[in-house]
Amino acid sequence: MLAAGLGLTVGLLTPVALVGAVWLSLNNLVMGFGAGGVHHSVNMLMLVIELGFLWTGAWRPYSLDSLLFLRGAAGSLRRATAGQGS
Repeated sequence: MLAAGLGLTVGLLTPVALVGAVWLSLNNLVMGFGAGGVHHSVNMLMLVIELGFLWTGAWRPYSLDSLLFLRGAAGSLRRATAGQGS
């Protein structure tokens, strides 16, 4: 739970953290039926938000993943096309 929260907060390996958070929310939702269903609305809200982030890729502009991986890809693209004139 801590790793998923830190991954989402910091923005490092965000898709992996989102999958872990969805797993935890599903487990909390299923296990909550034995306790009388007090927290179902909170668990459903968290699950819908996490699935929405995962499905739409809403984390991309704000995560460290985008800075780390796009910078490396852009650098390799520049190196590959450096000798080809315009």
